[in-house]
Amino acid sequence: GSYGLHNLSTYFPGGDPWGCSTEEWTVSNCNTGRWYPPQCGDTFPSETCSEMLLAQQDWSGGWFEAVAKNLGLNLSSVYTSYEGQLALVERLYAERQGFLFYWWDPDPLLVRFPVTEVTLPRHSRRCEGGYDDDPALSEVDCELSTVEVEKFINANMPVTDPDLFYLWDSFWLENGDVSELMGHHRLGGGNHSDMYGAACGWLRESVDTVRWDQWLRVHDRCPQPGLSWDESAGGCVEVGEVKEGEPP
Repeated sequence: GSYGLHNLSTYFPGGDPWGCSTEEWTVSNCNTGRWYPPQCGDTFPSETCSEMLLAQQDWSGGWFEAVAKNLGLNLSSVYTSYEGQLALVERLYAERQGFLFYWWDPDPLLVRFPVTEVTLPRHSRRCEGGYDDDPALSEVDCELSTVEVEKFINANMPVTDPDLFYLWDSFWLENGDVSELMGHHRLGGGNHSDMYGAACGWLRESVDTVRWDQWLRVHDRCPQPGLSWDESAGGCVEVGEVKEGEPP
């Protein structure tokens, strides 16, 4: 019961049912802007359960509510709104309070406020087969499936712009790489207020680890007269120039 009515009313001025809706549910009911599994009773604040913070009800779709119910976890679900979730995470993190919330990864919020991921039973077809929008009827008891980001490009691009196609086809980022990039943006605790500045900052710092320069197909890396690419120097050098450490 830590997220009280005054908190809910700040982001849901219309009042009851605040961020909770029964439109997609057959059996379940909202109680004081949240959902209670049977083990938590139906009285606010719950005497036996802590709260799981969900920004929007449709983000979970009843999945995590059902997981808490089916695994017997003493967790009610409170819907905070997107803005409320951001403010709440920042405040609770600064106060060094323990809290549980659902968010996607990678994201600047998790870069700025590092947290520990809760491990649930692995996703399976059996588990997903028991899913229902209504957490009271759903039988899921596992983590959500991982969503892989896919790349798409115009089918004519290899002919119309082969260099751009080579870049798009070659680049590959892991979650950790994306998190490092987001760390350059102010939302991730960095110094850049726009995505272009954050991307440039990341590119400058990551060339030795990600090797993003290999994504580029440049026919002549040093088009200026009198310059030639030197792999050991990692840049263009003047033709005939003596590099440091070499005999004249």
